[in-house]
Amino acid sequence: MTRIPVVALAAGLALFVVQFDLAVLLLLLPAMAGDLHRPAIELASLASLGFVLQTMVLPLSNWPSDRFGTRRTLLWALAAFAVCAIGCAFVSTYVELFLFRIGGGVAGALVGPVARALVLKRTSGQDLVRALNYLTGPMLLAPAIAPPLGALVAAQWGWRSAFFLTAASAGLCWIVAYTSLPKDDSSRITNGFPWALAGFGSVGLVGALVGFDRLLLGQSLPAQMTGALLFAVGAGCLLTAWKREMVVAPDASILARRCFAYPTFATMLGAAGFAARIPLRALPILLPLHLQLGLGMSLRDTGLAMAGLSIGDVASRPFIQPILAIAGVRKALIALVPLAALSMAVLVIPGSGASLVLVASILFCAGFARAVLFMLMSALALVDVPREQIGPASSAWNIFQQATNSVATTLCSFVLVLFHQSLAWDMQAAGRACALVLAGLLLTSLPMFAKLKPDAGQKLLPASGS
Repeated sequence: MTRIPVVALAAGLALFVVQFDLAVLLLLLPAMAGDLHRPAIELASLASLGFVLQTMVLPLSNWPSDRFGTRRTLLWALAAFAVCAIGCAFVSTYVELFLFRIGGGVAGALVGPVARALVLKRTSGQDLVRALNYLTGPMLLAPAIAPPLGALVAAQWGWRSAFFLTAASAGLCWIVAYTSLPKDDSSRITNGFPWALAGFGSVGLVGALVGFDRLLLGQSLPAQMTGALLFAVGAGCLLTAWKREMVVAPDASILARRCFAYPTFATMLGAAGFAARIPLRALPILLPLHLQLGLGMSLRDTGLAMAGLSIGDVASRPFIQPILAIAGVRKALIALVPLAALSMAVLVIPGSGASLVLVASILFCAGFARAVLFMLMSALALVDVPREQIGPASSAWNIFQQATNSVATTLCSFVLVLFHQSLAWDMQAAGRACALVLAGLLLTSLPMFAKLKPDAGQKLLPASGS
């Protein structure tokens, strides 16, 4: 595993930048809403936009890496990401912000899979959890650092100044990547990429996700009907890409159809993974709105409280291997689901004027359980996949992650709109109801995870006697 820690940490910093940007954006939604004359819940669609764009680009992401090299692709993506972040700081209308978020979303879509591919292609078996810890460690620091730092900067100089933090972090990451990552192999794949198949996959993903968003959040019947039509067209394109993949481009494997033969991969990318990831990803969407608009917390206190969530994420790192050694992979996964659901449900306890320490403590526990669950799902998804298929499998896992991120944002917004606007509940009650809905959805994954074989993920454990 030579140089893997260095490569993984450098690649992890690239993921840090994308997560830092998202954490800052979510924290500032209420402040941005006033200047841009849009409801804060509606502005949450900016986060969903980034996820949709990343999902759209992911089926095509292998091509620039193969054509230009992973290191060069990552450096260009980070540079473009920084430029778009600076553009967000100077916008005066929602439309301008929307356009710069499109550019940032496309650049961020390339950062994720390229950074992961740099590590996964050099790692297998027992080293996978260690490599993922190096890779995701910096990424988990971003939501811990971004809320308090973003809140401090925004409180002093306004919300626009916080986007300069994103640009600065992207610039620093570019320098680290340029100096630390190994140079690309001189060989390049210049032809043979199945553009038509990848295009069908991209159009299908965008159509399905945007259609789902409009179907639930459309403000009129025509908007909802358009959403239903987009969803149907997107689903049709995805089905076509799925059926044609093994015929047209079995080696490229845009959707990694071959990898679904492995039970752990199929489970993590199936209904069980879907039901688990959506509430886990929706929680950071809910919290800034619930804490500021529901509980009346200040921007500064909200940033500090949300840091508790990510500090719990980081604090879980040293305990992952001991938990797996004591309980085993499958038992640990099954035990963590109800614990994570409970940590979401107790968000109904704090009310207006709640202690910052109480809220941060609850979020610390939620972050701890959430991080271990995320790590187990990520490792299980890829542990049984052969190294020669790890590239397509990683791309498919990234597509699944971004798709569930988008659905999580839409579902969280829909539940808040349902209770706050349709049922005329106040934001505090709507936020509590949303937390309970998310906890219930997470519990539905439990019986599906229980169907995994008892020895699932054994490759993640150290060999006996080693």
